Amino acid sequence: MKSIFLFFLNMLVVNSMRAQADASFAGTTKSVCAEVLGAGIGFSANFDSRFKGQNGLGFRAGLGFVPVTGITILTIPLGVNYITSKRSSHFEAEFTGTVFTSTNGKFNGDKISPVFLFPHVGYRYSKPSKSFLGRIYGGPMFFGGITLPFAGISLGYTL
Repeated sequence: MKSIFLFFLNMLVVNSMRAQADASFAGTTKSVCAEVLGAGIGFSANFDSRFKGQNGLGFRAGLGFVPVTGITILTIPLGVNYITSKRSSHFEAEFTGTVFTSTNGKFNGDKISPVFLFPHVGYRYSKPSKSFLGRIYGGPMFFGGITLPFAGISLGYTL
């Protein structure tokens, strides 16, 4: 579990340094948010950025946990998303894969896949910079041959 966490932390630090050094990445919309439910399942903190400009194709990376008695479950949501509109209200479509790991090295006795898939659509409110960010979304959740509905809400800040 430590190696997954360190890899994820390293990926965020290297990406942040690259983003600051790369002039073509300047001017893109970046944000941080806290999420309840959704692709982080329990609680998660996420970084979101556009690849170019203020809308269009982007990515999301996060780190979260699921509160369960006697065990800690760590979640790592990684996704690709697309937002539309040049105003503050956006339509969002995203595909996220979330990796699960736990303090005992197993997830539900290894009976369920440690990777959950979340295609979803939703509403995002955000201005181009230095403002409140809000998201609400839903869709199906796929894991181990099972499909269930899910939804999430995020509150954050556009950098």
